Amino acid sequence: MTSDERYDLTNLDDPPGLTGETVLEPADDGVEATDWDLEAEPAGRTLAPAAEGPAPGVSYVEFPLRAAAFALDAVLLTVVTDYTFRAVYTFIFSGILPEPVALGGEPRFAYLVLAIGLLTVVAGQALVYSYLVRVFRATPGQMAFGLFTVSHHDGSAVSTSAAFLRWLLLFAPLPVLTIGPGVVAFISQVLAFLGRSPADSFALVSTLAQLAPAAWFVVLIVSVLLDERGRGLHDHLSGSVVVRRDGAPS
Repeated sequence: MTSDERYDLTNLDDPPGLTGETVLEPADDGVEATDWDLEAEPAGRTLAPAAEGPAPGVSYVEFPLRAAAFALDAVLLTVVTDYTFRAVYTFIFSGILPEPVALGGEPRFAYLVLAIGLLTVVAGQALVYSYLVRVFRATPGQMAFGLFTVSHHDGSAVSTSAAFLRWLLLFAPLPVLTIGPGVVAFISQVLAFLGRSPADSFALVSTLAQLAPAAWFVVLIVSVLLDERGRGLHDHLSGSVVVRRDGAPS
């Protein structure tokens, strides 16, 4: 397969399918469609090497556009996580649940219920994100700006494991930044009810837990800015790259 062969870049608004046979259609110049087709099915393709880059009509995404898409995704996830945390917290301490759950009963059980609720929300976010990136090749923020997350090796859809890894590296730290203070306050409340004062190291640990995600995002930003194709550390680790069709919003 030569570098002259490329995928036809038509019908980019239709999401790729997950099943069914792959059908190659000739491009306008009569050459078989091959490389970097954003509409190709996620599996069953053997494409040109990534070193040849995307085909004409597809380009790597500049940092400002990627940052805008991520910011939109972050806002959506933050709103969902924050309101869910508040709802679960209010439900536990509103008196609706039996006495052992309220602070008048056993606080450790209340803490367990809250932790399970938060883990369920985070797991749900991971599943939804992985599904969107695997099937539609884009998060809601990327869809808004016409961006696609594809395999760096051949331009096809990333695998489910790669999509999950991207979520883990990009969005898993967000709850620590958004609802972290609320969780810290809740733990302090439980310790106070038990008649225990937080250890001297507790404040330091909670502060470091808040700073760690911020430092991680700085690392990701720097890695994107230093890469000629705009691939950050999370892109390299997941074997992906973010591209856009020429003429998409910028």
